[in-house]
Amino acid sequence: MDSGMFYLMRCCFGQQNRKSWSQTDTVLLLVEMLTNSSALLINRRICCQVILSALSDPVNIINMESNKDEATRAKSIAESMIEQMDYLGAKKLALKAQALYPELSGITQLLSTLDVYLSGEKIDGEVMLSALSDPVNITNMECNKDEVTRAKLIAESMIEQMDYLGAKKLALKAQALYPELSGITQLLSTLDVYLSGEKIDGEVDWYRVLCVNPSDDHETIKKQFKKLALKLHPDKNTSIGADGAFKLISEAWNLLSDEGKRVAYNQRRG
Repeated sequence: MDSGMFYLMRCCFGQQNRKSWSQTDTVLLLVEMLTNSSALLINRRICCQVILSALSDPVNIINMESNKDEATRAKSIAESMIEQMDYLGAKKLALKAQALYPELSGITQLLSTLDVYLSGEKIDGEVMLSALSDPVNITNMECNKDEVTRAKLIAESMIEQMDYLGAKKLALKAQALYPELSGITQLLSTLDVYLSGEKIDGEVDWYRVLCVNPSDDHETIKKQFKKLALKLHPDKNTSIGADGAFKLISEAWNLLSDEGKRVAYNQRRG
């Protein structure tokens, strides 16, 4: 082996501390080819540049297909970690997948989504709204429906925390992005009742709960109650909180359908 080739090998091995043994093995193989093939001897310098490029780049260009398989597996695991809300772990795996195979389908979008999740210490309605507002993260993704479904689940969890306004904002955004999402209309109907039932000066406005006016007659109020009952009855509405919303409109109807109770209530309202 001449002094030039010996120098080139030293250059290659000088990179090994930064890379894996598999890459070093690749270098050994290529250098052996260089020293035993008269056809390649002419292009030693060019081939060495290719080797050094492979060593200095996260992607091992020699094993691209196997890297693609490994990257695909890493991306799948990262996506499953999102469902477990392990966003930091998911991003680490996604970055590894990107390093192994930068052209991997959907990896850039996945990382963008994870960046949104990690922009706060924990996922909440505000962070999810930010994610849903980013056209890179959601609008142009094939998993649009999956992301919006996740937003709907978070909105439902916000009902349990009694954050009805935040839940409605999130549900409306989800509906805007994917109007056909199963149960989204029912969820919004449920949230409307909870928001209407919030106390004002320590009192619930029962007319507001049923979306009627104090001047409306008995039949108008009855008709509106039945309309809401069809939307909110637990047999028809499977949204989290639907049973509570149904109880609210039932309580409103029980009061406003009784003439004596309604008169007394009107007097209290002033």
